[in-house]
Amino acid sequence: MKTRHFGTFVLSLAASTLLSTAVFAQETPIPDHPRVDQVDQRINNQQQRINNAEATGKITPAQAAKDDRRLGKEESKLSADEAKHGGHITPAEQAHLNHSLNKGVNKVGKQEMHDGTAR
Repeated sequence: MKTRHFGTFVLSLAASTLLSTAVFAQETPIPDHPRVDQVDQRINNQQQRINNAEATGKITPAQAAKDDRRLGKEESKLSADEAKHGGHITPAEQAHLNHSLNKGVNKVGKQEMHDGTAR
C-alpha cells in the first residue's frame, strides 16, 4: 500500500512541477518592440490629451467617454495584432493603427469647445 501512495505522490509532484513551469513560462514578459512602443506611446498621448481636454472643460464628459471607447478599440486592435505575431506588429499593422489614431486626434481637436460652445 505504501508504494502505491508514494507512486501517486511522485506522479502528482511531477505534474505540479510541469504545470508550474508552464505558468511561469507564460508570465515571462516579451521584450518590447519599437513598432509596438511607438503605437502604444501614441495611444497614451491621446489618452492624456482626452483627459486634459475634459479636465479643462474643452470637451464634455460624454465626448470624453466616446473618445475613450474609440481609443479602447485601438488598444484592443494593438493587443490582438501583438498576439498574432508573438508580441510584435507588422509595418502594415502599424500604419493602419497610426492612420486610425490620426483620425482620432482630429476628432478630439474638432470636439474641443471654443468660447463655451462645442464645434
